This record gives sequence, C-alpha cells and structure tokens, in this order.
Amino acid sequence: MYKVFFNDRIVFFEDKFKSSFRDNTGLFYHYSDQKELKELVDVFFKMEKIGHLHLVHQDVNKLKKKFAACFTQIKAAGGLVRNHNGNFLIIKRNSIWDLPKGKNETGERIRTTALREVSEECGLEDIYIVKEIIKTYHTYILNNKYILKETVWYEMKTDDFMAPDPQTSEGISEIRWAKPGQIKFMLKNTYPSIIEVLKAARVL
Repeated sequence: MYKVFFNDRIVFFEDKFKSSFRDNTGLFYHYSDQKELKELVDVFFKMEKIGHLHLVHQDVNKLKKKFAACFTQIKAAGGLVRNHNGNFLIIKRNSIWDLPKGKNETGERIRTTALREVSEECGLEDIYIVKEIIKTYHTYILNNKYILKETVWYEMKTDDFMAPDPQTSEGISEIRWAKPGQIKFMLKNTYPSIIEVLKAARVL
C-alpha cells in the first residue's frame, strides 16, 4: 500500500472506500476535486490530533499524482550499509537514530546520490550498491512551503575496515554498527519511515 509519512502520522492511498474503514481510524476522504484535496492537506497539517488520513480513489496512481501536485517535490536517496559481519550502519542525527541519506543534486543519477551521501555522512570509501530496497515518502514544511520528499533506499555493502567518521556539520553525532534483530534501542527513537526501510531490508 502506498503511504506518506507526516512525522509520526500517515496518509494512506486506497482504491476501495468501504474496505478502508475496516480496523482503521482517522479521517477518510473519497477524492473528487483537486482544490478540495489541497484544503484537506492543509487541515491535516494543522490538526495534529488526526493520526491517519485515508485517501480513496479507484485509480490510486491518479490519486498519488493529484496528491503530489499539492507539494513542492524533492528526491533523495540513502542506504542501509552492511559490513563483512552482516551488521548494518546506523547514525544518530539531531539526537534521533537514522540511516544515511540526502538530497539528489541536479543532473545526478539517484544511485550516485545514495553512494555520495553515504560516503559524505559516514566517511566510508569502499561501498557499493547491492539492490534497491524500497521508496519512502514523507512531508514537512520548509520556508512556508509544503514539501513531499521521495527517498530511494538501497542495500549496500562495504569492504572499508576504517572506523566510520560522522559528518558533524549535518548534525550527525554518532555512527554505530548494529546487529539485525538487536535494535530495540533504535526503535524507541527513530522515524516511522526508517522502520519501513528496516522491515523491507529484513533486519527487523
């Protein structure tokens, strides 16, 4: 199911109105008008007590495009990096556990973005992409504009035996190699979208 994260809240996109009610709570809207949808997005941003928003239309791809048109769109990429022991790299950015990622530069291939950002944020040299894991979507407000960020996540491996070097200018204070299945400490202080990546990569 396609979903977009508003911090710890979620917008779900579904094709059947009645089925969306089953075991779900929040605000439900059957798409009919672009202006109305934009107004609904405004309401959802402001009313933080609404945990979930369910958008419904028989053509989910069309619905996704209409929703995206309400935002300034940004692309980003990042990586879940494994070492020779099978452990994976996590970072603490602005006091929250995260994975290395960053914005796509103009004219840059998205795979190149992922490798560059991991290298810059973690000080790793010998890294390579194994496969794409998942795409996540989240929103925020920047300079009074609604931003929708699509992040492409890749599974990566490294043969670099040097200790990672955190990019402190990006708010990164700690880098740690975590063991799959032993990350309860991380789950208590991370983003819902990162949990989606960990599940897709089967380290959770």
